[in-house]
Amino acid sequence: AHLDNRPLSEGQKGWIEDFHRVLEVRLAQWLGEGDTKIWRDPKLSGNDVFDETILRELLQAKVLVSVVSPRYVKSDWCKRELKTFCETAQQNGDLFVKNKSRVFKVVKLPPPPEEAHFPPPAAELFQRVLGYEFFIVDPASGRPRELAEIFGEDMRRAYYARIDDLAYDINQLLRELLRPGAPAQDAGPDLTVLYVSR
Repeated sequence: AHLDNRPLSEGQKGWIEDFHRVLEVRLAQWLGEGDTKIWRDPKLSGNDVFDETILRELLQAKVLVSVVSPRYVKSDWCKRELKTFCETAQQNGDLFVKNKSRVFKVVKLPPPPEEAHFPPPAAELFQRVLGYEFFIVDPASGRPRELAEIFGEDMRRAYYARIDDLAYDINQLLRELLRPGAPAQDAGPDLTVLYVSR
């Protein structure tokens, strides 16, 4: 969600913008190809229409990366993108590839459990997948603390290691999807990852 991209300090890039850039570069490096495309529309706002461009990109994506946060679970737009991707993939029989989900759950900050409601079939999916936590729980306070450079060098290193894990796993799934004899996908020739952002 756009709120998650607001920089914590002046002159710094937003978390989502930086995450997008690093993931795109690292995924291309793992795949050994420079034409990997991560799509997101940073201009979307609450009164935009779920138009053909967004729907086309969503339906052509081989993978969906959902960045879950307290704001994400309150966004009807984010949940609609998630629902549309899951329903379409489920109808085509390819929401899973060899027991691996085509939806990658990235948890930037954990939402309160009582607010973490997702539409079916995403609700069941999100209960089943482990996801990628981009936060740690502070042992002293028990509070979640986001993996962000502003919180120190250890957090910065943990952030990059977690993105590398995510990029590697997306790489493995895309290789499986693109291997000869794999079930046909509706997507075009580009390796497209849709990155959900509202």
